Amino acid sequence: MLANNFAIYGGRDIAVLGNLATDTVVQGGGIHVGNRFGAVPLSGTTTIARNMLMRTGSLDLFSHVGTGALWFAAFDSPLDGRVEARHNLIHDSAYEAVQFIGSSVTNVHFDHDATEKARDLRGAAQRSGVCDVQSRDGVPPRRGRAVRLQLRLRRRQRPW
Repeated sequence: MLANNFAIYGGRDIAVLGNLATDTVVQGGGIHVGNRFGAVPLSGTTTIARNMLMRTGSLDLFSHVGTGALWFAAFDSPLDGRVEARHNLIHDSAYEAVQFIGSSVTNVHFDHDATEKARDLRGAAQRSGVCDVQSRDGVPPRRGRAVRLQLRLRRRQRPW
C-alpha cells in the first residue's frame, strides 16, 4: 500500500477499532494520528483499539527515515488531544513499532498494546521528545517474543 493504512489528520472524538492493516510498501505506516495538512487540530478523545498491524511501517523515500507502524505527528501544531491506544498488536513491523515526530506530542496513553517480531522494538521520538518503552513485567523487550509496551513521552533537556 502506498501511504498509511489508516490516517487521522485532526478532528474530534475519532475511533479506529478492530481492523487488520497489512503490508505497507512505501510512504506510511499502519495507523497514523497527526495534526497536519491544515486540518482542525486533534481534540476530544481519539481511540485506537483492538487493531492488528501486520508488516506495517516503511521507509520514507524523501527523508530516508523509517515510519512507525503506529505513528503520531505534530507537524502543523502540537498534538495534545487525548489519544488512547489499547489492545493493539504490532506484528513484524519493518521499522519502529511506535513513533513520535514533530513539535510536541503529549497525552498519548497505551494499555495492553503488544509487539511481535518488530525490526526495532523501541519507540522512536524525533525532535522535541524522548520515548521510553518498557515491558509490562519489567523485563527488557527482546526480539522474537511478544512484549507489552508502556510509553512515556518526556521533554528532552536542553544541554545549556
